[in-house]
Formats: sequence, C-alpha cells, structure tokens
Amino acid sequence: MIDEASLYVKQLAWLQAVPNAPEPKGRTAPKIKAEKQMSRLERMDLQGLPLPLPPAGPAAYLTQYLFDAGPACYGAMGPVPLSHLELAAWQSNSGIELAAWEAQALRRLSGDYVAASQAAQAPDCPPYWIDAATVADQRPALADAARSIFGGRAKPAQGAQP
Repeated sequence: MIDEASLYVKQLAWLQAVPNAPEPKGRTAPKIKAEKQMSRLERMDLQGLPLPLPPAGPAAYLTQYLFDAGPACYGAMGPVPLSHLELAAWQSNSGIELAAWEAQALRRLSGDYVAASQAAQAPDCPPYWIDAATVADQRPALADAARSIFGGRAKPAQGAQP
C-alpha cells in the first residue's frame, strides 16, 4: 500500500526537479549560455505531453496529506524530511488526526521525496516510473532509431546471406 504511494511521490519529485546543467568538457569547451532552468514538469507542460504518473494506490490520501503539509522542510544543508514536530503542527492546524502508522508513513514518504528530488537533479537520472502503454506505443520508433544507429555494425544472423 505504501509502496505505491512511495513510487508516486518519487515520480513527482523527479518531475519537479530541475536537472543540473551539464558541465562543459575539456579546457577549451565553449561556455554554454545560461538559460532559465526548468523542471521536467515545466518542460513537459510546455510540450503538451501527458504527465507520467503511476497510480498512488489505496494510500493516495497520504500523498495528499504529504503535499498539504509540505513534502520537505529546509535545514542548514538543504531539504530534509518532515519531522514529527512539523507533522504535529500540521495536524493541529488542519484538524486532521493521524494514526501512528500514518505519521510514520508520512515521514517515510517525505524521506523518499527528499532523496528522489536530490537524485533527480542529475541530468541523466531515469524516471522512477514509466507507463508501459507509452513504451509499447514508442517501441517501433525506438527500434527504428536503434537500427539506424547500429544497423551498419550489426552482425548478420547465422545462416543469413550477406
């Protein structure tokens, strides 16, 4: 139950992260003009692409609570998971009383969000979830692209005429 919500939260963190700009290679590499850094979510929105989000499962209400409370807090060294004190303050302000397991789950989800958002700043960080239907739709295009890249280097199948 929590695993589905965790995957949902990690994917949201990946979408909301702003990937670091790649470092120029070599001494004489030209400086890349700094452009406005955008999150993956902003880029997908500009391109009109659907958001790749997994179902949050039966614990979807916990992900809503997490984002109502704020998925993370900020310490001296950057984002940190929500503390019990912050969760208690959120409960008091919102009038929602969490069971002990729900508070533990929110802390875990907050930790998952923080870890995923830090990892997702790497430009080559893969998404945490990929929609199988989207991949199936793109499979022919991916196969054509691979064939065009490796086609000249591919070994002929055994028994095939060159």
